[in-house]
Amino acid sequence: SKLLHHTSSSSGLSLDFGTHSKPNCGWNAGLLVENQLVTSADVKKVTCRKQLELLAQLYSSCITENLVPNIFLELFFVLQLLTSKRTFSSDDQEKDTDFDEGYRDAVERQHFRSVHNCVYFAVHVLDYQFEVISHLEKGTLKLLAENERIASFH
Repeated sequence: SKLLHHTSSSSGLSLDFGTHSKPNCGWNAGLLVENQLVTSADVKKVTCRKQLELLAQLYSSCITENLVPNIFLELFFVLQLLTSKRTFSSDDQEKDTDFDEGYRDAVERQHFRSVHNCVYFAVHVLDYQFEVISHLEKGTLKLLAENERIASFH
């Protein structure tokens, strides 16, 4: 990814997404916490891809054209989407099936209903905002470059 390349070249670091000290650790791991399951983000479970891509492009254009009151709040929002976790009880797991997208119009769809869609949108916005993000300090760039969700959704 561009972020990985930028971080590696600017700080002399060699980052490898493929090696992890602990198996199944990080944001993509499904965790069981006090009878609640934390949903793993999975690029294969993203719905409404075209709409999310268009929304990411439109949102990024608003940021680029200074049509937002505070760019840092927008980046904070995108990072919240990137790191979001959806928890639900084990009993609710079967009730959480994807709703039928074919019978809902665009106004009724909840594009950010799933953690998968949130991460997909966030990664696309970060990609569009690479020019801005590249000016962040090296520690932040390193954390973004090492983020498993960015690696798996890019």
